[in-house]
Amino acid sequence: MYGDYLEHFHRQDSERKPGQGIFGMGAGPGDLPCHEQFLDNLGALLTNIADRGACSQEAREALEFIFSEPVQLQSEAPAAYWTLMAAQGLGIRLAGRLSAEDAAALYGEYKSAYPRSRRMPAQECVLGALKKCAKRI
Repeated sequence: MYGDYLEHFHRQDSERKPGQGIFGMGAGPGDLPCHEQFLDNLGALLTNIADRGACSQEAREALEFIFSEPVQLQSEAPAAYWTLMAAQGLGIRLAGRLSAEDAAALYGEYKSAYPRSRRMPAQECVLGALKKCAKRI
């Protein structure tokens, strides 16, 4: 899914005219339709995983992937980075499937990977959800 998104992003971005989006003239890279499509697809996938009763390990693996991808792909597609960061908020759908121990471990990893200075509202929501789930210990 992430590979398809990046492929669509690069293709759509390469089709833009030179200078398009500069000074608010025309659509910039942030306005490409692939961003919204990716978020819709990821949201549906995560809802499906949560609804079918994923175990804590499966939920943790999915969340670890979602949480690590923006950092790994930032240099490859800087304009897609912000969509990947916002997509992390969709992971809250799986937080309830985590055991308290997995939630606590993910909370610590996530908090160190995304220091306060790099967090957007989505990251604050993720931390809040993980902290809430970790308190079930």
